[in-house]
Amino acid sequence: MDITEHVVKSENIKVYNSLAKHYDKLHPEVWNWYEQLRYKKYVKMSLEIISNVNQPLILDVGAGTGNLSIKYLRAGCKVISSDISNEMLRMLDGKLTDEERNRCNLIHTDIEALVDTIDQIDGVCFSSVLHHIFNYENLVKKITSKLKNGGFFFSIHDPLIQQPKSKIRFKLHRVIGRLDEYIYLHHAKKQGYDLKKDFPDDTIAEFHQHGGTFNYAALLELLETSGIKQIHFETYTSRRYGVFSWLSTKIIRSENSFAFLGRKQ
Repeated sequence: MDITEHVVKSENIKVYNSLAKHYDKLHPEVWNWYEQLRYKKYVKMSLEIISNVNQPLILDVGAGTGNLSIKYLRAGCKVISSDISNEMLRMLDGKLTDEERNRCNLIHTDIEALVDTIDQIDGVCFSSVLHHIFNYENLVKKITSKLKNGGFFFSIHDPLIQQPKSKIRFKLHRVIGRLDEYIYLHHAKKQGYDLKKDFPDDTIAEFHQHGGTFNYAALLELLETSGIKQIHFETYTSRRYGVFSWLSTKIIRSENSFAFLGRKQ
């Protein structure tokens, strides 16, 4: 099968409509304490960039069950929460208060179609999204053109092509990764999940991750040429459980993910 943009979008819809009700339970690598500390840090820094804006408008691309949308809503922002999966947005909607719902525009569409229809925004955020998008380079160009001068561009929890600093560190990195995944699979089984049978394969949906083609260095260069000045950037290790992420990132100093925050000039 030829993997086209249409195929990747279709696979994402299939995977995340199926996964939506179970997403928060089955993705502790996003919701564990250590990763959430990182999310909260970046949300705070991004809001400091636009601190002079009264009730800023934030676009959350691939909002999912609301990891970033809710954080910005609780900080008083207006949010456009976009996702290609209507079921994921349904889960997000169920988490909102009436007051938050009044400031949150839930839009079920693919982001490429949406960007052409929106006016300028004060910030844009992505959580584990860019590697799902077939032509993320073109999307980045479109979205940065919609950012107001002084607005922020924030992406987190996307994979990077691993370039181990040493063989020993990489061996330790892999050992911890296998232990982390073993415990996760054991826990999922105890909860009654059979991950191979209960949900569609996500290989095509996570197009760039499984293909090993997500080049963060090229993305950083693209952002710079699009007028985004880097404010903060870090590489780190994402794991299912916070203790393993902390151990891999802080002690072993390995990496498999990155986060970026920049400001439109």
